[in-house]
Amino acid sequence: MSELRAAIDAAYAMPASLAQVEALDLLARQAEQRNDPELTMHGLFSLYYAAFKMMLVERMLATYTAMRGTFDRHAARLSPETAVNVAHLGMHALYLVDGIPEISRAKIDELYQDVDRAYVAHGLSRYSLLAARLSSYFSAGYLERARALYAELTTMTADDEGCEACQISRRAWFLLELERPDEAIEASQPIVARGVKCESQPAGSWASLMIPHARRGEWQIARSYHARLHRVALARPTWVHNAGASAKFAAIDRAYAKGKNVIERALPHALNDATKAGRFGFFTAVIVWLDAVARERSTVTLALPPTFSLYDPSGRYAIAPLRAWFADAAEQIAGLFDRRNGNTYWADELAKASDVLELVPERDA
Repeated sequence: MSELRAAIDAAYAMPASLAQVEALDLLARQAEQRNDPELTMHGLFSLYYAAFKMMLVERMLATYTAMRGTFDRHAARLSPETAVNVAHLGMHALYLVDGIPEISRAKIDELYQDVDRAYVAHGLSRYSLLAARLSSYFSAGYLERARALYAELTTMTADDEGCEACQISRRAWFLLELERPDEAIEASQPIVARGVKCESQPAGSWASLMIPHARRGEWQIARSYHARLHRVALARPTWVHNAGASAKFAAIDRAYAKGKNVIERALPHALNDATKAGRFGFFTAVIVWLDAVARERSTVTLALPPTFSLYDPSGRYAIAPLRAWFADAAEQIAGLFDRRNGNTYWADELAKASDVLELVPERDA
């Protein structure tokens, strides 16, 4: 049995890739066949985080479902530590399901209540779980609920769940959503100025803070963040949020070549691998970039994937029909979320996306 555990650990140590995910999937199935629930859970945890590195959201949710089923069948045979880890992963899954509009609000509420019961049963701090709920309220446009829950969180002691960098980034994002950018910038200083980091940080903070700094007239800071984020986005195009943020800032700063490069690299992943929320964010960034370029010319050269419906082997595209394709795709996604959430929040966000182009780069002021 120790040989199989060693094989799981060896596979998890592989570079992030689809091959790694498939290898861990096979090993987790082998562990399940041996009727060893603890080893099975070890394989499933490893598979979940390998899928996370590749942003394979559907695979992550399927893995969590398998993990929850294993826990329900074998709870008496699992260690308390494993039970706590399942609860923590349930909290993580809340972020995932929120980005999939086909999952109803009722199902999300059901998952939240299930995870909440697990947190209470194991005596865990509910701070991070409530923060996940708050994130869901922001992304659904439930701003009054979000303000009330944020006020409640400020009365609680933050837990140590998750890494320090992610905790800091999460607090800063909440402040940005509450339209308190100066506080968000200050809250992010441990990451952007003092080097607190993790796998997703400081890139995520650079992505969130570029435009707030530009709005304050701090273009040198905004551009320094963009330069570093752009390199990350090119190296890790599967993280389409970062790629979209880089393309959007490139449009604002009229650095069109940088926007073009990151769009070309990340579009195949946005088309195939991202959640609809991630896809919407990236498509919206492409629209902003196309609107910026359209101020100067009517065509653009892009190396788009052959699977793209408007693909032209010449690489030369008229901007108007290209923009219309992305706008239509983004509108369809916005409609799915808004119907689920019962408002027009996502459609409104899309409608005002290119308002950021009103920012005038410092050199042109």
